[in-house]
Amino acid sequence: MRILAANTGLMKKLLILFTLLAAVSLSAQITEKDLLGEWKPTHAEILGCSVNVITLEVLISDDTKELLAKLDKTEQAFKQEVLDLVKTNFNTVSIAFIEGSKLKFNRHGVTTESVYVIEEKNSKTIIKSPVKETDFTISISQGKLEITDKDNKRDVVLIFDKEVK
Repeated sequence: MRILAANTGLMKKLLILFTLLAAVSLSAQITEKDLLGEWKPTHAEILGCSVNVITLEVLISDDTKELLAKLDKTEQAFKQEVLDLVKTNFNTVSIAFIEGSKLKFNRHGVTTESVYVIEEKNSKTIIKSPVKETDFTISISQGKLEITDKDNKRDVVLIFDKEVK
């Protein structure tokens, strides 16, 4: 009887733990409501660099510095290439999530509208949009939206702040 009573107590504890873990897991899912509003990029991780999109400060990773040395390319020239890429692709970008799973993507004053779907895949939140035929991994932490895209097998990470109106 003691073994049965001990196992019953253990089972209750495991059930409570499982319920708590499930609740935490469900609360971590991103919903349409979390995304609503306009978002602008503030930071980019691209080509082994960390870029502040607002101040245009570029930090090059040690691995990339080693690669540049092997290629006999200066860090300053590479930083300029990265800055040009950021200015061209991210500096004028905004993303607006609208009720009804609608998305407005604005770049250089040109707005593209589409719809999106949020899915959970391999414990990650994925957003799908017909604008680009790929899945984006998204997360929200401390009020910042992080979007990760695979670009030629490298991750391109953009971090957005929500515009306050």
